[in-house]
Amino acid sequence: ATSDAEVNGTLNASLGGNQWFGSMLINSGGIYEATSETTEITSEAASGYNLNNLGGTLTHNSGIFNITTTTATKFAPDGDSLYDLIITGTDIRFKEASETLNVANDLTVNGKLATTSTFTTFTIVGDVSVSGTLDTYTNSIVSNFGSLTINSGGTYSATNGTTTITNESAAGFALN
Repeated sequence: ATSDAEVNGTLNASLGGNQWFGSMLINSGGIYEATSETTEITSEAASGYNLNNLGGTLTHNSGIFNITTTTATKFAPDGDSLYDLIITGTDIRFKEASETLNVANDLTVNGKLATTSTFTTFTIVGDVSVSGTLDTYTNSIVSNFGSLTINSGGTYSATNGTTTITNESAAGFALN
């Protein structure tokens, strides 16, 4: 599907292959069981969100979430963990005050990911790879990364809070 998905019951994509949605709204009580392959979000809803979890449940099933929107849009998984997150969209705004962006494996930023809320925590267990822009400077952010690689042409605007790097990438670098 490439249209918007509004989840009020259970949307079980765990047995399917790649999934495509315009945007996704998970309402309270709604459950999205993600595919173990790729869930791609391509646009935003009228609310301005590409992914908006309003107290539902998002289960990642070790799959990839790829956010590819081409307009400035907001992203709010409501603290639920994603496994691999790829940002190829041009202006994705993490929009959750006092919340955590949890990524159980890797974050790849090929577009732009920024935060618009204060007192947010980014917890990325695996590698963070930046070829686009990762902007955590504008607010009091705590960034916990497994490793951080800033590729040629990439920009990491570090938080005015704390960035902690806890591991090394497969290439053997904690910061590259």
